[in-house]
Amino acid sequence: MALNRDEAGKVTGLKFDFTDLEPVKVKDVKCPLCGGEVIQTLFGYGCANYSKDNPESCKFAIGTIAGVKLKEAQVKELLLRGKTEVIKGFIAKTGMMFDAPLKLTPEGQVTFDFPEKPRPVDTTLKCPKCGHFMKKSQWYYECECGFKVAHTVAKVELEEAVMQELFETGKTKKK
Repeated sequence: MALNRDEAGKVTGLKFDFTDLEPVKVKDVKCPLCGGEVIQTLFGYGCANYSKDNPESCKFAIGTIAGVKLKEAQVKELLLRGKTEVIKGFIAKTGMMFDAPLKLTPEGQVTFDFPEKPRPVDTTLKCPKCGHFMKKSQWYYECECGFKVAHTVAKVELEEAVMQELFETGKTKKK
C-alpha cells in the first residue's frame, strides 16, 4: 500500500499494489481446458494460465452465476465430478429464485443441469374438442389441437377413466 500525492505533495488517497501477492490456488483440481492450476480471482475462480496480455491464453473462468458466488467446495465438486449437488438461491432473469445443480460442459462452460422433462405418452382418451387421442405430459392431458386439462387436482391423480367420464358427462362421481 502506498500514499497517492499530488504535485504539491499533499496526500490524495491510498494506492493498493497487489502485484506481489501470490494467487490463492484451489487444491486438488486442474483447469478442464488446459490442465493448469485453478486460482481464486477477484470475480470468482479461473485458470492460472490466463493472461490479459495474451489473447491465446486459457480463458477458463467461473464467476457469479445467476446471483450466486460459488464456494470453493462447490467449484471443486464441479471440476472433479463434472457436476454439483443442488445449489440454492439462484435468481432468474424474471427475478424468481430457484435451486439447481450445475454441470461442466466439455467446452469448459458452466451450465444449469435441469432434469429433462418426461416425454408425453399416448393415452386412450379422446379429446372432447376435436376427437383425436390425447397425450399425458408432465402436468396435463393434452391434444395437438391445443386443448389441455390438468391430470392432478388437489394432489389427486385423475386416471384416464375419470377423465373420460368428465369429458363424456361433464362431471365425475363423488368418491
